[in-house]
Amino acid sequence: LAAGGKSWELTLQRIGRTLRRKKGENQVYISDFLDCHNEYLLNHSYERYRHYRSEGFDIKIIRKEQ
Repeated sequence: LAAGGKSWELTLQRIGRTLRRKKGENQVYISDFLDCHNEYLLNHSYERYRHYRSEGFDIKIIRKEQ
């Protein structure tokens, strides 16, 4: 979801496109990122994370090794 933003409606619409029923198993992996470049982008990342949790998505946080 590299498009960013904090609008839950638009984020959910993007996720929904990948979740449309397909033949066979319907399993989707969605990657998002924490953008720490400025306070506004960080806030948008946090808002998306909050929405993912409230919807019950199985969230796995992967930290980049430095």
